[in-house]
Parts: sequence; structure tokens; C-alpha cells
Amino acid sequence: MKISVTKETKNGGLLIKKAEEKQMNKLTISCGLIPKNKSSYFQEIKPKLLIKLYEKNKLIGVSGLITRHFFFNSLFLAVDKEYQRKGYGTKLVKEVLKRKKGLVFLTVGLNNHSALKIYGKLGFFKLIPWRKILGVKTNLMAHFWLPEI
Repeated sequence: MKISVTKETKNGGLLIKKAEEKQMNKLTISCGLIPKNKSSYFQEIKPKLLIKLYEKNKLIGVSGLITRHFFFNSLFLAVDKEYQRKGYGTKLVKEVLKRKKGLVFLTVGLNNHSALKIYGKLGFFKLIPWRKILGVKTNLMAHFWLPEI
């Protein structure tokens, strides 16, 4: 298993190779995170942190942060269905949280009890029921971490 962190370019953006973006889009579509008609999702959302997980050169997971509403850090996560429930998602989220201090938000389906449980174990807490995303009612969750002084 190999973890890869996409490096920032000099202008502050992330360098995402076209072939890699195609793999990431396919993965996030298969997980139901984005509509099937989105072919350039990662170019649109402009992630500020992008962590990829590979098993024998196959992309099996991707996670990172995007900025929402001008300044909120929002976590996204997608793991290949074949590799779900094996700890890979947890590993990716921990890698993201290691690199980001402060407040991080995410949305998770109201009925996605396994995800709610895992995010709870990782220190996220439920804030409020949120809006529908791709037809699914969601909860807004947050994680707050400050470095020790």
C-alpha cells in the first residue's frame, strides 16, 4: 500500500495529471459522490489537499480538502467498493487530519450509520441535519483540532 500526496505548484494550485484525474473521477462516481456526468470534478473543486492511496499501482482511495463558502475546509473521501470496510478510508482521513489543523467539515448521509460511527471515532461530531446532496439527506459534521502548545 502506498500513500501519495499531490504537491502544490508555485501558484498554490495542485498539479493533477489528466490520467490520474480520470481515475479519481471514476472512483468518486462509483462511490456515488459526484454525478455521472461530471468529467472534470477535481479541476472544478480545486482541492487544497489531495491524498491518494494505491494498492499495487491501482488507485483505491482518494481524500482531501476543498474550500467551501470562501473559507470552510470540507473533507471528501472515496474508497473503491472492493476495498471498503478494510480500514483504508480511516487511514486516508487520518492522513488528511495530520496535515490540517483547525476546523474541518464534512457531510454524510443520515442513514449511513457505518460512516457516522467511523467519523465519530475519528473525532468528528454531528452538528445539524444538512441539505440533500445527490438526493440523499445528510448530516453536517465537524472536526476541530489544535496543536499542543
